[in-house]
Amino acid sequence: MDFYKPQEKINYKLCLLLCLIISVMLCAAQVIGNTLLVLLVLIIFILFIIVYTFKKLTVPILLFFLPWSPLLKFSPGQISVYTIAFFAVCLVAFANNYKRMQLNYSIFTVLLLVITGFSKLISGYYLDKGYILFFIFLILFPVMTLECIDGYDYYIITIFFVFGIVSSSLLAKQIYVFPTIARFIDVFSWKEMGITRYSGFYGDSNFYSAHVAPALTAVLLLTVRTRKRKRILVLIASAVLLLYCGFIAASKSFIIIIVLVICLWLIVFLFTKNKISTKLMLVLSVFLVGLFVFTSSLFSDSLEVIMIRFGQGLDADTLTTGRNSLWKSYLNLFLDDPKVLFIGRGYTDINLYGRASHNTAIQMIYQFGIIGSVLLILWISTIVKYILRSVKMSVKHIPFITVLVIGTFALWMGLDVMFLDEFFLIIFFFLFGIRWIASSDFKVKNKVSNEEPMDG
Repeated sequence: MDFYKPQEKINYKLCLLLCLIISVMLCAAQVIGNTLLVLLVLIIFILFIIVYTFKKLTVPILLFFLPWSPLLKFSPGQISVYTIAFFAVCLVAFANNYKRMQLNYSIFTVLLLVITGFSKLISGYYLDKGYILFFIFLILFPVMTLECIDGYDYYIITIFFVFGIVSSSLLAKQIYVFPTIARFIDVFSWKEMGITRYSGFYGDSNFYSAHVAPALTAVLLLTVRTRKRKRILVLIASAVLLLYCGFIAASKSFIIIIVLVICLWLIVFLFTKNKISTKLMLVLSVFLVGLFVFTSSLFSDSLEVIMIRFGQGLDADTLTTGRNSLWKSYLNLFLDDPKVLFIGRGYTDINLYGRASHNTAIQMIYQFGIIGSVLLILWISTIVKYILRSVKMSVKHIPFITVLVIGTFALWMGLDVMFLDEFFLIIFFFLFGIRWIASSDFKVKNKVSNEEPMDG
């Protein structure tokens, strides 16, 4: 049974509207601070997930609500109902399609379990629920991915993700002043310097930006392949809105990565086999969007804050907001302790000096060691291999995949995502992108149609 593959005409617009309505209800309930109202909205959210699971529309909904996950709980510090819903969806997928479980990534999961278990044993660390949940996801996640990878339009899931990011960002900016909301999120503000950084419902602007960057990268790549006029307009509007959401976070790493992604994307597109008129039109569109960003009052305050923040970076440590010294401390630990270097600490929430590394690559080595990190990378690469088995990858796809990799994962080099839903969900979104790129020829036709932008 193809449990997650859409097999009937689905009203995506209605589903997206319902997602937005539930989001507004969630905001209202949390602002009021009434536990019963919050419970009611959380129940509605769960029922909504259940109904649309049977309608084969789980993936777009999961991506829409990912930026909302910090608010999908009764109080800060509790597990998010979103995590429970994601786990349940993976569990249902596994129960219905466990025969699709492949030996290769199962072996890597078992080996990683053995290594981390041994590391925990000799380090004196106990098994905790985070450790157990992580490995359950390692087992369930590939089955769900292989089951649903062919069943969704990459454009549709990207637009749902975009709407989730934009709606959470704009609403959070309006309601963060309420004490009942402020306890969930932090808005960094230095009044004496005129700096205010918004980050949706996340307490860290960089975690928030790690949603915006892959979504914006997907939007840019989709513009290369899309031929429907309304879809093109939706993508352009999405790009502008995502840029705004990214700019109000005033994240230096986000700005650097997005500038790099846009430059690479332009270069890659200019080398495709398209007419010069098409290429000129794209360059003109980028110029007009850039002109709007740098001249519009909508972006002026954010640009000023960004310039102030870059002006503070006088050395490597200041520019990286203290991360440079932290990374050196972790690297010194690896050099001084071969056990940690090779087999890690065994996936524990105990960090060096009580501070996370703020670098996913370093965190992988700290948690799993070099051996475990290689196994985890092989686990991911095996899934990629299986989802590409029915399509023919060629050299022409490599530049587009490079842009996707940078846009999706570069920000992870300043973050720890190993303990978050993002680790699996952003990889999930990335795998859809890989599959879409491998299935595309990137020969954009000049004829433009007028079909509906959400027709699936």
